[in-house]
Amino acid sequence: MPVGASSKAIDNLMHKLAKNKLWLVLFVSTNILLVLLQIYKQSIFVQYAYAQQRLEREKKQLTKRRAQLISELHAQQAHDKIKRFATERLGMHKAELKQIKKMEQL
Repeated sequence: MPVGASSKAIDNLMHKLAKNKLWLVLFVSTNILLVLLQIYKQSIFVQYAYAQQRLEREKKQLTKRRAQLISELHAQQAHDKIKRFATERLGMHKAELKQIKKMEQL
């Protein structure tokens, strides 16, 4: 084999190795990037899962508080409580029929 031919063969081999190294570096870099993106996606997913749990807890507490307030409202609107408040606190008493007068327009 002439010296020039072996030199070309070595150059060709080196070029193939450099090309293979480039592909290997690109392949490894791409895989590392994909792994990092997967980790990022999982961390975002976990953050949203915690936020959803917190919001569901708050919703449950607010629903419970709403039920309590509705119950209190119904209790305040009960006629016997209104009557007791009017007689005890305001000093009102039930009007008799003879105390009611009809007002006519002139």
